Amino acid sequence: MNVDASIRPKEVYRDPIIAPTVNISAPVLQALNVPNLLPPSLDIKTPDAVEAPNKVPTINAQPVVSFQFGGRSYIQGESTTMRDLVDGNNQVFWSGWNPATNTVEANSSYQLNAYGGTPVLNNARVPNVFYLNTGKRLPHNPNSTWLFKDATVHVAGKQGWNPIGTIAIHTVWNGKIENVHGYLHGHSALISSETWHSGKVQLENVDVTVTGEYNSVFYGYPSSYYSLGVNNGDYNSWHQRGEYNGSLTANINEKNNYIYTVLGVQGAFKIKSTGDYNINSDSDIVYLGLGYSPNWENLRGSGSVKDQPYAKVDADMTPSIQLSKTNVNGNKNAILYFGNRYGISSDTTL
Repeated sequence: MNVDASIRPKEVYRDPIIAPTVNISAPVLQALNVPNLLPPSLDIKTPDAVEAPNKVPTINAQPVVSFQFGGRSYIQGESTTMRDLVDGNNQVFWSGWNPATNTVEANSSYQLNAYGGTPVLNNARVPNVFYLNTGKRLPHNPNSTWLFKDATVHVAGKQGWNPIGTIAIHTVWNGKIENVHGYLHGHSALISSETWHSGKVQLENVDVTVTGEYNSVFYGYPSSYYSLGVNNGDYNSWHQRGEYNGSLTANINEKNNYIYTVLGVQGAFKIKSTGDYNINSDSDIVYLGLGYSPNWENLRGSGSVKDQPYAKVDADMTPSIQLSKTNVNGNKNAILYFGNRYGISSDTTL
């Protein structure tokens, strides 16, 4: 028997659903009743002016300027005062300060008893222990130089002495100081120079220890306008720029001392140091400028500042200062100080 069967789908009907209409109106904010309050009146006082303290140090520069120098031999009994070589033979020399007793006294020991000998006592202080000068001048000796080597020297001056100050090494014209050890015990100078010559001084293995007050490591003798830039067969600032060049170590252990003391009108100088300057006290000055050093480069070609067959004017005649390393540990010290007169307290520092 054949059966033919099938499934008939059921039809389901539903009435449509009608969505209601909803009206949303914008809210109406009620105004807040904020009281109108005024801030209270404030009495603001004007601030009082604050006076800033003056922190610029006052520098009172009082270097010793009472010095003398004279030509003398470092060999006892020898009359000549000018030579190319001064050999200290690694001996100890002094004037004004006796290193054996560590006291100030108006005696000296500035001469050897013979070449290669030992120093002898002199019952008088000499104003400069060494005098370095070949005595040779232009036009015949344009390349003349002296050499001073292998010595230790102690110097001291004193208020009431005439002169007050004592110089260890006085230099004239060009030369070199080598393996020299200086000690300044007050009112003294290590190296002095005649600035009307504008000498070139080379330094090698030189050191100085400063223990007293009012010392100058370098002291430039003040000149006059007449002696500068004049070719008179003796002075030499007309054609060369002087210099202190090389290695010098300075240890300053007392107040009121100066490494470079430059006074009055001077020839052009180049200061170039490769040594260390160690200041371990107060009121010390590295460069004390109480004078005027013209820029001689601007005078080239005028007056006597002209090339000659026996001497050419240096390629650069502009004064300059080049310090390598300065260590300062103290108060009221200055690296560079410039003033226009001696003996006046000033606050013009750099």
